[in-house]
Amino acid sequence: MLIGIIIGGLVEEYSDYICRGIEEASKEHNVKCVAIPGKYIFMDYEKDFQNKYGYCYNSLFSYGMLSCFDGLIIEMASVTMFADDKQKEQFVSIFEKIPHVFVSFEKKNHSSVTIDNKAGLNEGLEYMYNNGARSFAMLGGPENSVDAVERRECFESFMARHSLPYNPDTGYEHGSFFLDCSEEADRLIENNKNADVFVGANDIIAKYLYGALKKVNRIPGKDVS
Repeated sequence: MLIGIIIGGLVEEYSDYICRGIEEASKEHNVKCVAIPGKYIFMDYEKDFQNKYGYCYNSLFSYGMLSCFDGLIIEMASVTMFADDKQKEQFVSIFEKIPHVFVSFEKKNHSSVTIDNKAGLNEGLEYMYNNGARSFAMLGGPENSVDAVERRECFESFMARHSLPYNPDTGYEHGSFFLDCSEEADRLIENNKNADVFVGANDIIAKYLYGALKKVNRIPGKDVS
């Protein structure tokens, strides 16, 4: 059996972990896998000069339609990170006739594996609260990302559950799961100067929060969590 893995950004940790997991499972079940990597379909490459010609990589996705594959694993979070719902539907439609499983995407009558965006985040927020934190602000992900929406919902549900002060116009900023969001981090910190906790929607966003906090001489783990 030969399985194709449609995935974006193989050099990034998220995609790397998924491929490692698939590799382990393929060895266990004696299945051969081929990675078909691309670069964030429907992204506006003019906004990021380093990736100006990244769209060229996306020609590889057409290999997913080759008859040699018995099935496909289609990792949607990275591949369609910048796509809206209509564009996502357009992308997945080309693989309609091939047996497939979606990762990080749900479609009626289709098999999928999704990420639990809430359990770990909620556990972390509750830990901070139980240790005395009462003022929180969050730098989230892109507006059109399902994962980012669920993480924001988890954050806002936590704030409401504990009746904590929260203004969505100042206590939350949309960031990017992998592009520079230092400007958004600066703005969030400026609007929440006395916050006990700054929440990053992923590790890359947390890196920009660290950088922004450093600029205002606040040390994560000492002055702020």
